[in-house]
Amino acid sequence: MSKGGPLFSAADLQAGAKGLEDAGPAESKGAKSGGGDDKESFSMIDTLEALYEKHNGDIRSIFDELGENPGKCLKYPPADAKEFAERYFDGGYTYVDQDKGGSK
Repeated sequence: MSKGGPLFSAADLQAGAKGLEDAGPAESKGAKSGGGDDKESFSMIDTLEALYEKHNGDIRSIFDELGENPGKCLKYPPADAKEFAERYFDGGYTYVDQDKGGSK
């Protein structure tokens, strides 16, 4: 393998593709999409709604308790506890932590 070259060849891709099945479109895990049927998802959303209500919608206080950056939530504030919980659960208010990535 040459330095900086691809880690796999076109033949590798074709061989791997033959083993794939058509699974149809992926489903979102969010409650809005109907994909969050498991009890754990609903429990987490209920917990996030309660957190929002506990802090009376104070975004900075909520994110201080979560230990996370409130930037996205402040930029795109939710209308109510339900919207906050669903958007947070779907990852809409989180950042990718570059320090925790695979590169060193």
